[in-house]
Amino acid sequence: MIPVMNDDYSAEWKKIDSLVQQGLPESAMKEVESLYQRAKNDNNPPQIVKTVLYLGRFTGELQEEGQSKAIQLMEEELKTSSFPMRPIFQSYLGQAYNNYLNQNRWRFRDRTSTAEPTGDFTAWSPNQILQKSRMLMLASVENDKTKLIKSKDFSAILTEGKNTEALRPTLYDILANHAIDFFSNEQNNLTEPAYKFYITEPSAIGENSDFLKYKPETKDTSSAKLKTIQLLQELTAHHLKLKNIPALIDVTLKRIAFVNTNAVLENKSALYKASLQKIIDKYPKQKMVVLAYHKLAEQYNSEGLRYQPGGSEEDRLAIIKARELCQKAIELFPDAPEVSDCKNLLLSIEEKSLNQQVELVNGANQPILTLITYKNIDKVYFKAIPLTVGLRELLNRKNRLEQIDIYNQQKRYNPGIRFYQIREITEHTRRS
Repeated sequence: MIPVMNDDYSAEWKKIDSLVQQGLPESAMKEVESLYQRAKNDNNPPQIVKTVLYLGRFTGELQEEGQSKAIQLMEEELKTSSFPMRPIFQSYLGQAYNNYLNQNRWRFRDRTSTAEPTGDFTAWSPNQILQKSRMLMLASVENDKTKLIKSKDFSAILTEGKNTEALRPTLYDILANHAIDFFSNEQNNLTEPAYKFYITEPSAIGENSDFLKYKPETKDTSSAKLKTIQLLQELTAHHLKLKNIPALIDVTLKRIAFVNTNAVLENKSALYKASLQKIIDKYPKQKMVVLAYHKLAEQYNSEGLRYQPGGSEEDRLAIIKARELCQKAIELFPDAPEVSDCKNLLLSIEEKSLNQQVELVNGANQPILTLITYKNIDKVYFKAIPLTVGLRELLNRKNRLEQIDIYNQQKRYNPGIRFYQIREITEHTRRS
């Protein structure tokens, strides 16, 4: 456990933030340096971490080659840091090295790996910097004692969000999710070997009990996808043990989304939808299940959008299913913060649209064809107006609203064209 701190640092941070807003970063940095010494004397881990992060930020902004100097500053801090600060610095440093690599790739175009990296990381190859970043990320989740530290103890360095304490109750949750996000990013792959790792087992996208039994066999032990799977298994086991249902739903959704994107599986879409439906069925009263409703509705909606007339009946009806899922989530959890995603998707599904295209050139004495694309509309009226030379000249002198008034004064309406009485909300085309 970390020491219980009674000292209030809020006045000092308010002054620092005020100096930043006034455009005085040098003055703000001096205040942070003073606060860092106080936090050290107080043995206040959250405030020590926060001041070091701010010093790194100001170093990056104010000094030449500031980004690399900020990394060096944190490396020095890491050398003397103890638990629970050490894993936090490892996580931040891992990200800092990765940011340096991504923002300076132009420097590494022709650079190759040296036999042994020197102390100056700015001379390393991209792969060597990435290896350092990966090593730090993995090291940040090695100490099981992070599972005993409440995330609220480090609220000083956390950004408040929806259900933060429920979904990230411990320091381990914060670090593990950060590491998972890092390794699941395609950019953080090392050069892949010919025997690279593939996710090919349906259990990877199945229920949690089956997923924990999944033991990938591969020679590609450095694979970022493999590391992601292993980290997800550890985090899933952690929340199953604690019976933390909101956090378990959260990591399960993250896992099946990752596998759906990266696995090589037959019927992957069907497996993904089945897993989402199982979450809905298993936790019907949990507000977090709204996210599963939304992900499942998104999947059905994307399948429905690819429908073409004469195509798959399953695709034709998919958007109906998407709408029903959104409506169900809104009905069950009208006040859940997460339901806003379902509301936005429902608005998109039910949005009306109409578009008309006419050929610029038509054959003499031939019907003039028009292509109509429509959604959520069952009837459209047309008006055919003879375009005389005089009418054309008049229209050319008017703005758009005035032109519409002129069109409306014309008398020749056709009786209208009725479209299919559609329930499926899919987009259709018709030639008339």
